[in-house]
Amino acid sequence: MPIGREIRRFFLLAMTMVVVGCAKSEEIIEPKPPSFDQPLVERLPLRIAYGFDPRVDREVLATVGDNERYHLRLGPATRTTFERVFAALFAEAVDLAEETTAQEASRGWDGTIQLHLTKARMRSTDDAAWVTFELIFLNPDGDQEGGWRVRGNSRAADSGQRNMELAIRAAAAEVARDLGRQPPIRSWLDRRGSSHVDPSRSNQ
Repeated sequence: MPIGREIRRFFLLAMTMVVVGCAKSEEIIEPKPPSFDQPLVERLPLRIAYGFDPRVDREVLATVGDNERYHLRLGPATRTTFERVFAALFAEAVDLAEETTAQEASRGWDGTIQLHLTKARMRSTDDAAWVTFELIFLNPDGDQEGGWRVRGNSRAADSGQRNMELAIRAAAAEVARDLGRQPPIRSWLDRRGSSHVDPSRSNQ
């Protein structure tokens, strides 16, 4: 057999082995919504709408090393978690996706919060997980009033999926604790004439 043909066979076999190896090392991480009750916090006297950027539902491909890859699907866990937090924090909070009529869409919210997923990754050596979200604040006219990035991480659990659940939970806990201190929220409260001094203080 000619040497050139033998070399081509060798490289074809090598490429096949690499592809098969990568396929076997891929893992889909789709965390469940973190298991916790609605936060016990003093409700802010605001009526807000909230929405999730479509990229929240995208599949994040995290490559670790040459052959290890994680497909992170965070949409369902993220949506359920932050829906629960927004419902606990505000006097009224409605998902924009559920606004089905023009009348409902023009109810005159005090503001709108958009949630974006900006980064998510895992480390293969110990399954540690990190996630970063950004909250964008829009006034009733639809103009942006500011943004706020929150981060969560975990390396305490014995699986990557569980660590990602805990990372999402940590980010949501920061929102529950400190959202009321954010300047756009304070501005919305001022427009309503609220006398709340520290609306993010826990009742516990």
